[in-house]
Amino acid sequence: MQSGDVTFNAGATVELSGNPGPATVDNPYGGLFLYMPMRAGTAPCGTIKINGNSASSFEGTILAPCADVLINGTGDSGLQGQIIGYTVDLTGDGNTKIIYNEAQNWPAPVPPQIEFTQ
Repeated sequence: MQSGDVTFNAGATVELSGNPGPATVDNPYGGLFLYMPMRAGTAPCGTIKINGNSASSFEGTILAPCADVLINGTGDSGLQGQIIGYTVDLTGDGNTKIIYNEAQNWPAPVPPQIEFTQ
């Protein structure tokens, strides 16, 4: 997703997932459910809304560091993943769940490091 808004409304059962994780050389997007890249000088760059119901399920990483992310009730199945956003708001009833399983998610790259040895 380059720009704009994304909305999932669960008036019906919605079951979505990204590429199965984890990420590998052959599957660099493994575990990534939704991606909205950073753009210089613009934040927020869009809005992602997920309005779930008790039968809906979403699996994988939402990687949208410049977007406002709103999760409104995902029910018992919940969101199985992680959310990385400019802002993240969780609303809904007490049944909203976020379940993190490392093997199902996109791993953030380790930033380069400099080490000195003697």
